[in-house]
Amino acid sequence: YYCAGSSNTITCTVYNLSAGPHQFQTNWVGTKAGQTMYTENYDGFTVVLPNLTVSSITYTGTPTANQPFAIQAVVTNNGSAAAGSTSWAQTAANPVGASATIGGFSVPALGAGSSSTGSFSYTPTAAGAHSINVCADVNNNVIESNEAASDNCKTISVTVSAPPPSPVTVDLIGDGANGPLTVGFRQSARLSWTSERATACTITIPGSSPFAQDTVGSMTWTFESSSTVSLTCTGSGGATGSDTLVVNVLPAPAPSISNAFA
Repeated sequence: YYCAGSSNTITCTVYNLSAGPHQFQTNWVGTKAGQTMYTENYDGFTVVLPNLTVSSITYTGTPTANQPFAIQAVVTNNGSAAAGSTSWAQTAANPVGASATIGGFSVPALGAGSSSTGSFSYTPTAAGAHSINVCADVNNNVIESNEAASDNCKTISVTVSAPPPSPVTVDLIGDGANGPLTVGFRQSARLSWTSERATACTITIPGSSPFAQDTVGSMTWTFESSSTVSLTCTGSGGATGSDTLVVNVLPAPAPSISNAFA
């Protein structure tokens, strides 16, 4: 009210206003000279708030089962006011339809239009389709213009590849030693081999059909000409390994002719 050139100030505190334009209405009712007087005023104002969103999620490398890969998420304040406090962004990564690996990172107080990048890693345990989800301000530390999860969160899909097959190693020796091996014409040599992570092996000697063999074994072969013996073994996932042995055969001895008429 107003009285004799003096004034009174009334202070009102209003909480939890949404972002955008608002109107404040004041009504004054009084009497003067026995008559009621009424005044109504409208004052407009605008509330500005921050708004934290996950603007992008990216990753580096080729996601592979049982191998960690790095992920980067960008949290942006696309509101009209600064976020006055730090907040927590929650991360979740999981195979589609399975439980998630939960983590997160701290986001500093962001001015309007500012962004912050958080990094984390994920180790998928199986190949196939996975999802990565990041939600900003999950603890509601910042009052925002839009608190909906659809605005605060972002999800991307990732295809995880199967790990490469374990390598197969093989070792082929002749007469107990690595090649090259030298033998006489039509002399025998003992071929021996070992392997690791193999499920089947084949040995090939020029002039003969390949022999299917156990993953560890030996055999004896008589050589008439110089040859390169090869051993190939296969393992799970199509992995292969091979080794060769060079066998040098000495020339055949010259035939001897006895004097039958002596």
